[in-house]
Amino acid sequence: MKSHDCHMLMMQILPVAIRGIMDEHVRETLFGLCNFFDVISRKSIGVKQLEMLQEEIVVILCKLEIYFPPAFFDIMVHLLVHVVDDIIHLGPTFLHNMMPFERMNGVIKGFVRNRSRPDGSIAKGFLTSECISFCQNYLTEDEDVGLPTRKHLGRLAGYGHREGYRALHAGIAGRRADFDRAHRVALQHIELVDPWMEEHKSLIEQKYIDLGRPRKMGEVSREHNSTFTGWFKKRLLDNPPQTPSTEDQQLIFSLSQGPAHNLRTYQSYDINGYRFYTEEKDKSSEYQNSGVTMLSFADDEATVKERFFGRIEEIWELD
Repeated sequence: MKSHDCHMLMMQILPVAIRGIMDEHVRETLFGLCNFFDVISRKSIGVKQLEMLQEEIVVILCKLEIYFPPAFFDIMVHLLVHVVDDIIHLGPTFLHNMMPFERMNGVIKGFVRNRSRPDGSIAKGFLTSECISFCQNYLTEDEDVGLPTRKHLGRLAGYGHREGYRALHAGIAGRRADFDRAHRVALQHIELVDPWMEEHKSLIEQKYIDLGRPRKMGEVSREHNSTFTGWFKKRLLDNPPQTPSTEDQQLIFSLSQGPAHNLRTYQSYDINGYRFYTEEKDKSSEYQNSGVTMLSFADDEATVKERFFGRIEEIWELD
């Protein structure tokens, strides 16, 4: 069996097969093991949930050591203790499983024509495929033999597919907070805005000093995030930036005014060489790619505080 078959047996079939047999304490322990594999295979998983899973798998392995003979335990069973750490550092398991390599092994097995010399058949078949692909690059404009070329490969600028509705100002009255949040996140990733961000933080810290209150970085950060966009807009209106470049002046002033109230929504979007889908689009797609990862940095912007995993619900493109 392939690893995918083993996954399905462990996560779906085994709990049903043993639900009426064995002693209850053994059965419940195996149910916990199956649930552990089911949870770690999901595309969206929280950091707090991972901490609970780490505690649960340690208890499950201890119980298995009590209920099963010593021959049951080997290095593979022990590796379950390290799975949660791998997910925290590398992301969800579906991003680094062995199933694509097993599919490639199935392609390589198709090269075997002489069963007494499988290694020679594989080498010759693979060389033939590479030679054909190499010649096609120079002789024809047809697609190469092998995996198809991704249509979105090399697209660094954003490009949406299946355009949705176009929302005007009257239609986004209830989404103003989302617009402000998106505006703030965009400003935080633009180096030209860094001097004003530092100035705003300094003003907030000075306010706490004038009030005689102890400065807490958490309070400063929260107030900075909630008030920066409004302060930045007013600051640029009262005192426009004096930069050498006229283009920089226009860009910074435009950024301070916030996004327009017109937007387009898409079901999929190409950017930086990848194609992302919404969660709704994933339900009807063969290849799913709506999972995203975001790093949360501490106030010094050098230490990663937390890693968040989630799914894309909507894709907006602001005018």
